[in-house]
This record gives sequence, C-alpha cells and structure tokens, in this order.
Amino acid sequence: MSRNFSSLFTYLVSCLAIFVFTGFLASCGGGSSSTPTPIPPPATGQFTHVYVVFPPASGVNNQHFMSTVMNQAAINGVTVAVSWNQAETSTPGTTTCTPVGTDICQKDAAGLYHTYNWSTVDANNAQWFSAQSGSKKVNIILNGIGGAAPNCALTNSCINPLTPYYVTSSTWVAEMAALGATTQDVLNGNIDNGCTNDVGLNTTSMTRDSTGLVTVTENNHGYMNGDIIWVGGTTPSDYNVTAPGGVPVQNATTNTFQYQSGTNTAGSATTPGTVISRQQSYPVPYETPYVTAWEAFIAAAIYHFNQSPNLSQIDYMRVGRSVGGEAYPFCVPDMEALPAPNAYTKSGWLAYYTAIDAFVAAQKPTMQILDPLNQEGTGNSGDPIDQTYGSSEAGIAVMYQNASGSVNGFGSQGMQASDITNYAAGNDCSSDWCAMFNNYYQSNDNLELQQLGLSAPVTVAGVNSATGDLRPLLPFAVSRHMTILELYNLDALLAYDPNYCVLPLVNGSCGSGSVEIPTIQLPATVPPVYFQAVGQPGQTGATGDGSYATTINQTEGQH
Repeated sequence: MSRNFSSLFTYLVSCLAIFVFTGFLASCGGGSSSTPTPIPPPATGQFTHVYVVFPPASGVNNQHFMSTVMNQAAINGVTVAVSWNQAETSTPGTTTCTPVGTDICQKDAAGLYHTYNWSTVDANNAQWFSAQSGSKKVNIILNGIGGAAPNCALTNSCINPLTPYYVTSSTWVAEMAALGATTQDVLNGNIDNGCTNDVGLNTTSMTRDSTGLVTVTENNHGYMNGDIIWVGGTTPSDYNVTAPGGVPVQNATTNTFQYQSGTNTAGSATTPGTVISRQQSYPVPYETPYVTAWEAFIAAAIYHFNQSPNLSQIDYMRVGRSVGGEAYPFCVPDMEALPAPNAYTKSGWLAYYTAIDAFVAAQKPTMQILDPLNQEGTGNSGDPIDQTYGSSEAGIAVMYQNASGSVNGFGSQGMQASDITNYAAGNDCSSDWCAMFNNYYQSNDNLELQQLGLSAPVTVAGVNSATGDLRPLLPFAVSRHMTILELYNLDALLAYDPNYCVLPLVNGSCGSGSVEIPTIQLPATVPPVYFQAVGQPGQTGATGDGSYATTINQTEGQH
C-alpha cells in the first residue's frame, strides 16, 4: 500500500514529547548507523511462537489447512481478524441499553449508547478454538478499517468494507459536535492523490441525459439514496466527480442508481469509471467521530474476550490504529491539507496512537496486548521512508500494560527480504523493528513479526514479492529476537501439505485435488515451481525436500 509521510519538524516535536513523558529519547532514534549493530545472542531459552495469520475460513484450502497444518507441533495456533461491523450492526443513539459497560452495551464519550451482537464473530472463530481439541492458540486482531488489496481491481473489491455505516454519516458527525467534531473526513482514490488501492467499484455502464443526470448500471451496488459518492476513471472525464463534497445517490434500485453531473449533454461513457461512497472510503482514523465510536467497540471487544470461555487460548490481542489492524498513516499529503483541527501532524498521529494504548489499558485486558509498528513513506522519489514512526511507537507501547502487569508487546507487519540486506549495510529494518527488538528483547518477550505478503521462495516471472524466500528470512528474524511469527496461510500450506500442488501437471497447472492459489494472486504456472523448490516430497514429479517445513520447525526453537 502507498504510505506517505510527514515533516522533520513534527518528528522532532513528537520525539521531544516522548522524552518529556518517558525520559527515553532513544526510542525515537532509529537503528541506522555507519556500521551494522552487532547481533546480541538470543535470550536464554528463546522460543518463537508460530501462528498462521488469516487462515482460510472455508472451502478446499480450509480442509487442507485443518488436516495438514493445524496438527503440526510447530504451529502454535492462528491469528484472526475480528471486524468491527460484524459486531455493531445498528446505529448508536440515546435509547439506553443494558448492562452498560459490557460486550453488548457501551456508552461512548458523547453519551450515546452502542449495542453489539457477537454471534457472528463467535461462530466464525469456533473452528479455531476447537481445533486439535482446543490445544491451539487463537489471537485476535481488532480491525476497524478494511484495506483494498493490490489485486482488488481484478476482484472488484477496492473498498473499505469493515467500518460500520453510521460512522461517516452526517448524522453521526452532528451528534459528535458536543465533543468538538466538525466533520469526519474520508480518503479515497477518486478524490485524493496517493490512495492508489482505494479506487472504488467498477461499473457496467454510464449514460447521461440532457439535464446532466447520469444513470449507472452496477450489479448489487448496495448504495442508498442520499449516499455521498465520488466517480473517477471515466472516458470522457466529464462523468467524473472529484470535488471534495461529492454528489448524492438518487433513485437507487438493485442494479442501477443515478447522480447529477455538471455537464448537461446527453450521451454514454465509452469507458465506465469507478464509484466509491463515503462509507466505502477510508475514514481519517484520528478524527473524533471515528475515535469515539472505535473506542466503544474496543471496550466491548475486550470485555467480550475477557469473559470468553476460551480466554486461556487467547495469547494476544492487537488493536489496529488504521487499515488492517496496523498503525500506518495513509495518504499523508492529503491529510496534511485537511482544515484545522484535523490537519495531519506526526505528533498528532503519535498522540492518537498513545490515546488508544491508554484506553486499551484502562479496560483491563486479561490477554497480552500487542501493538503494531509501521514506517512511513514508500521510498519513491519525493517520498522518503521514515522509520522513526516505528521507533516512537515501540517506546509508547512499553509504557502500557494489561491487567496482570505485562507490558505491551509490539511488532511489525512488514517483515521482508530487504530487512536482511538493510541491516547488514547498517540501515534500518522496516519500521525499525531490528533496532527496537534489540533495545527491548531483554525486558519484553512479545516481539512479533508478520511477513509482508506471500513469500517467493524462487525467482519466477510474474511474481513480485518483497517478502522473498522464508528460508534465510526466518533464521535472521529469530537471531534478531523475534518471539512471535505470523505466517501467511498459503506459505504454511506450502510447508506442510503434500497436496499443495498435485503433480504431474495438467496442461501446465496443478492437478485436481491440490491446494488452490487464485490466479489473481499467482500465475497458474507458479505453484508447481514453488512446490518443486521447497514443498513436501513424495509425489511423482516432485523434487522438493520439505525445506520450508524444516525452516519453520527450526524457527520455533525449544522451550
């Protein structure tokens, strides 16, 4: 995802604030130096817990996963997302709910009542809690904003689907006026630069009458009359709507809707564009309407899992600050251009990060709390990477603790091959995790890494994975004190499932009965090469030596 970042001035302000509050200025310093920092030996008895993040919930891959991955001794469990809109399906209001302060009823800072229903969440997680007779851990990520994956244009899913509908509505913003809110800003690719993955939903056709009223055909679009939308990518471009105010949806049916354009000429768009609503966009997460509603959900979720009969299986909970349960600020130049008081600053972002930590700690969570670290910037021209966000966030994380006094763990969701080469050259790992792990490993054994994406164990045309090969990456991370590994499910299946790719090939692709990787993720010719390189041996035509499994098993280590 595009990650753009802020000024040196706000960085210095934020570091000074952390120094004043903690007396610990080193947490802002990063890990760069002219020579590599020596690698200290792992802590005595270091053990790395291996969890599979976002395991397949159903279908053929779920069956493979349950029978070949969850029964592995080296796999300690799974990490799953709990989506906000799964639990909160109604709009908060003044009508009292009871009992207040529980998982089914919360009163927010504005005095409004929120009700929650956990039946969907619990049903979704039941198979993970019961796997292997309940012997596996299930870690929870609270996720309030859903990101659009790089392949979303192919799947027509370039939207945020997880924030409850009401949060960005004008009615909710008005109700937050008592807390000083004036608006809830949103970001998307049709109105903002740099939001490349949040571009909206594809349409089938667009026609316009002489009054400028555009009729859009889009199957099951889900828009309601009055929804604010923006339009981009059309030909001719006078069908686009990129003004900050957007336009309202009119005359919505199941498969069509209308909006008023500024061009009063009849015709049809030769290239129908993309449409995205306010509710499908990224809400700016540090603004009052979002924060107020998000904190109420956090309180309900912590209460729910504190009271869960499966509490002993929850190793940790991660509370997201932005997209995907992570903590990176997105589209920073656009947020910096927002009117006061919502204009972005680094110090403001870190204050928001801190406020969430303080709020979480006040709920007395029983499970371990794990905080995300994220760098800023893409490294492209004019967009330098700022690793000190991760450094500052680590310093904030360890200031807070759960109900039993265990300080927050922390980690990066961006482990990648360049971490090895950057560290060897005396530069920072992504989000400065190498330096932060080195700073804190003796006092904090909850140091987490999640691979950036699906690995690429061999060089294959059409595959561009920054994660690279796990065989050198995982030992490097263990040597840098990683004690929690979040492994992607397809890599776990590659390591342990002999049916990852059934050989010999059929028309150049994996045979019937194999683990399926959609071609929108990998070209059809890639899975066989992966399997032959590092998968489980034993099939006719397989040349793999099971080395991914060996690497993962060795990564776990000994108690």
